[in-house]
Amino acid sequence: MGRLKFTRAGLQKMLADYFDDGDSIKSLAGLAVFLCIDSKLLTAMLQDGSSLSEQLNIAKTHIEKDIVENGLRGKYNATMSSFLLKTCFGYSEKAEQPLAGDFRVEVADELKKFAV
Repeated sequence: MGRLKFTRAGLQKMLADYFDDGDSIKSLAGLAVFLCIDSKLLTAMLQDGSSLSEQLNIAKTHIEKDIVENGLRGKYNATMSSFLLKTCFGYSEKAEQPLAGDFRVEVADELKKFAV
């Protein structure tokens, strides 16, 4: 239903307007509100493989970039940025995993002279 009201050109214009507003913090929820659709429909549109999906996924990437860069610069709260990147964009912390089983480390002959 909501998908039919967007043309490729119309959506492109709306996305440009959304990102041109420099005062607002960009988010997927904010994008859904700007497009006058609910977040579930936005999620479905992101995944449906249409030409609109391609445009929306590029917009999603812009939002991700904004969160990463502003989180690193300290403009956004780092904890909140990390949470958003994990929950909305699939980021994860790589946990150290113990080595399983036997393993052997071999040192090249050229490096043995440096061994203490």
